[in-house]
Amino acid sequence: VALILQTNRIFTFILGLYLLGERLSIDKGIGALLAFSGVLTLTYSNEKVLLFPTMILLISSLSYAISNILAKIYVKKISPISLSFGRALFISITLLLYSLASRRLELQYFNSVIGFALLGAFLAPFLTIIMAYEAFKYIEISKFAILYSLSPFFTMLYGLLFFNLLPTLQQIIGGVAIVSGIAL
Repeated sequence: VALILQTNRIFTFILGLYLLGERLSIDKGIGALLAFSGVLTLTYSNEKVLLFPTMILLISSLSYAISNILAKIYVKKISPISLSFGRALFISITLLLYSLASRRLELQYFNSVIGFALLGAFLAPFLTIIMAYEAFKYIEISKFAILYSLSPFFTMLYGLLFFNLLPTLQQIIGGVAIVSGIAL
């Protein structure tokens, strides 16, 4: 699953080149391939792949890439905070309606998880998106996609620092490839 979700970086990179007409030098292209191969190496697992869930995840990754392209276009006219708020509001309403329609909204643990939920919602989907949208003002989206490839690398480092999880050889190779690709 993690491997498939990482394809949003590749989709963003390709869409940035083709839809926005961004240019990439040969050395930056090699760096992008190295960074993306590092992400794929870092997140690869031997899990059995099922066709339907895989297709849903690929569509999700492509949708996320398209939202990045739209944000890159509109961040020139609309502030990153407004874009992020609109995105969060749309996602919240959509999820609420889906949860109510599918009768999957469970509130029995609401009081015990609300603090963590609010903190997670602020850090990941809100603050991170605002910073990404702010970056869209200054760098090409194809370069952003390459830099964003550092996420799994930092996740691996945080696992080591906070949970004493030693990275596997595969994760170390993937991390080295990501950092090397970005350095190019």
